Amino acid sequence: MRVVGVTRSLIAETMDTDLGDIPDPALDRMRRAFVDTVGTTYGGWPVIGCQLAAYARELGARAEAVVIGDGLRTACELAAGINAQMARTMDFEEGGPGLHIAPSLIHTLLAVGQRTGASGAQVLATACIVYEINARFHYANRAGDIQRHIPVCLTLAVARLLGLDRETTNLALGLSWNYPVRKSLLVRPPAPKRISRIGFGNLWQCQSGIQSALLAMNGFGELPDELEHREDEYRLEELDSSPEPFLYTADQLQLKMWPASRQCHGALQLLRDLIAEYALSVGEIDRIVLGLPAFYLKPHMFDPSPRTYWEAIYSVQWAAALAILDVEPGAEWFTGERLADPVARRLAARIEIEEDRESTRIWDSRYLADVINTVTISARGQTHRRSVTMRNAIGGPGNPMPKEVLDDKFLRQVRPVVGGERANRLIEALWSLESIPNVKDLAALF
Repeated sequence: MRVVGVTRSLIAETMDTDLGDIPDPALDRMRRAFVDTVGTTYGGWPVIGCQLAAYARELGARAEAVVIGDGLRTACELAAGINAQMARTMDFEEGGPGLHIAPSLIHTLLAVGQRTGASGAQVLATACIVYEINARFHYANRAGDIQRHIPVCLTLAVARLLGLDRETTNLALGLSWNYPVRKSLLVRPPAPKRISRIGFGNLWQCQSGIQSALLAMNGFGELPDELEHREDEYRLEELDSSPEPFLYTADQLQLKMWPASRQCHGALQLLRDLIAEYALSVGEIDRIVLGLPAFYLKPHMFDPSPRTYWEAIYSVQWAAALAILDVEPGAEWFTGERLADPVARRLAARIEIEEDRESTRIWDSRYLADVINTVTISARGQTHRRSVTMRNAIGGPGNPMPKEVLDDKFLRQVRPVVGGERANRLIEALWSLESIPNVKDLAALF
């Protein structure tokens, strides 16, 4: 049965919710996402930043928003897409519901906020609202393209910052539904395995979301109330509200301690815990088995001998080996020298991955905070086995990264690009985002 008015209901929620309506746990989680996302953007700059900034210069677009790490000012949709793509480059970004939307959402808001002169409070509130709506789309999906709704959510965010009226926003959403959306990486890559550096297409997602709103603002919108015609793709009744206010933003958003797929982070943590607890050396370990969802048996994740940067950022075995060897999380995991390290390569080749069927069932339900990781280590004639859910693995809702750990992650990525003094000023500004009167002041630090 068609849910009448769901498009207009989402628009009203987006336009009418203020910062004071959002509970503190959701605001705290989203502040952390801003700190984390800007940090990982700087981490991606040395890898792809120069090429993407050169692309923006070729286009010669109007100066509205800053490309992070470069200082180039370009059109807001270009800056948003480039910055979001850089944030994705190390697989070090947010891992909550809705397929890593934080880089695209946060950079869309920061870029459009620079165009409009939005306050930090407006940007933070909009991020919380739209992250929540995005999570509802994620759970209400009837197993279609799981990226389909992301440009739609970004269009909602942009419409709020641009101050579009509700009818124009409705037409903008109709337009965003008709942007071509690339299927996600969650399919088996062809043989021989090929890994795309574009990842989840953040570059295109941001441009689609912003362009839909700008086109409608200039009179080129279409198909009002389009969502009511998407009941074959979504369970529309689940989109109208969250089971509890801001449940998903407060209780599902996850951050990463290590540059690797979030749903194997419990295994990385357990490996380190068990090795430390029993004072094991690598040479004493006879066998390591990771029990994970079936997704991690796909070729781009199951790779015991990665040769390139792009293969290594997805390889679970490589992540496990580097976590065991206590290599500082970040770019150091993927240098040419590190990829050639015989100790790391031998260790990665020894790590086994087996499907945990219960974890696969939970994965298929899309409630990723409940995914289970199990580690089994055999050494000195004994076998040690331990499990943890993503909720309770560090970085999860039940075990947030301590502020000092998140700060350290941020500064390690940002200082090499802008220096220590500017990095310190930037992180202080991000932690107090709602007190910034104009995000252009924040962007001046980029």
